[in-house]
Amino acid sequence: QAFFLNTLYLDKESEGIKHLKSNEGHTVPEFLKFIEETKERLEQIRPYTLSVTNQKPEIDRKLAYFKQIYPAFVDGEIFFVMGAGVFGGRPLGRNLVIGTEVVATNQPDFAVNMVLHEYVHCQQKLQPTALLSQTVLEGMADFVAELVDQTPLAKKYTEGHNAFGLKNEKAIWQEFKKFMGSERMGETFDWLYGTKGRSINGTVMRDLGYFMGYAFCKSYYNNAPDKTLALSEMINYDFNSNEAAKAFLIKSGYGNSEDKKFIENLKFAPYAEIKRDIVLKEIGYKMIEKEVIFTYEVPKGMDASKIQTVTLAGSFNGWNPANKAFYMKKEGETYTFSVLKSTFEKDKTYEFKFVVNNSQWQNIPENAKNVSGGNLTFKMD
Repeated sequence: QAFFLNTLYLDKESEGIKHLKSNEGHTVPEFLKFIEETKERLEQIRPYTLSVTNQKPEIDRKLAYFKQIYPAFVDGEIFFVMGAGVFGGRPLGRNLVIGTEVVATNQPDFAVNMVLHEYVHCQQKLQPTALLSQTVLEGMADFVAELVDQTPLAKKYTEGHNAFGLKNEKAIWQEFKKFMGSERMGETFDWLYGTKGRSINGTVMRDLGYFMGYAFCKSYYNNAPDKTLALSEMINYDFNSNEAAKAFLIKSGYGNSEDKKFIENLKFAPYAEIKRDIVLKEIGYKMIEKEVIFTYEVPKGMDASKIQTVTLAGSFNGWNPANKAFYMKKEGETYTFSVLKSTFEKDKTYEFKFVVNNSQWQNIPENAKNVSGGNLTFKMD
């Protein structure tokens, strides 16, 4: 396997592969581990990964429009590669590397929004920042991508953070206000980057920081008399400090008078979240005698009538949500699936998630303590 991986792929060193190998997580052992653990999914998405060539004309059209509304746009190269599951999109200066194995779906234009979002980052001044700055930078990429695509994100991804955010913006904003004064570099408090998410109105949703940043940037743009100038100011804004991020938010005019006063009086300080009212516990499974029983409970706010299937997907079955052998059995508002303990290796930790209707990967409950890398876990003792 290592021989074929090297001679047929890595040693050829196209420009895209050079960029890929410059990122951590792409050594031969890491590739082989990824292939072994996700073999079924890789086989399933193969037709979709190849479809990126069909999407090139649409990507070119969208980027041409990007240049039209933002004349300072700087071109770069876009490389679609097959990585080891490390990233979906990675800006490298003005160039962009897309981890096709991560972003590929059966949607005919799955690559378009990813390219637009990440190409905004290629135009921005990116640097290590605290939560507020990072939220605006990511939300700006979402907002500008939507502007260029000319299709609302909430319409394109009806189960995504933007669709949820538009329905729950007031509650999300009240929760975000508790964290936005953090000066801790790199700490996202589960608001960004696919971490387990925040609980809002009884539903845990990932990546709500993207939505808050999107809302800030939308306000900035809509309140500006000159839209071309506003877009240029946004993309070129230097978020080199917490105070710079605060100044951007003030200029955006986001919120009502009370919100504006809160933002103006915002002070940055160290912050550590203490969840005193949450008791962490093992979630998603239990062990009895010779079996492991996996259990998925339909969360509040989800329309149970629209659930056709719930699948158990994990490191033990190639993360394949379409594997009918792992469809769970419905029992009222709960879905269960039993597996013999002998199926699993002793002293090994396994990761898993629940998938609704073969495509909606379910968020991790906020009170789960068996979490690793954004997935639920269990260990066979």
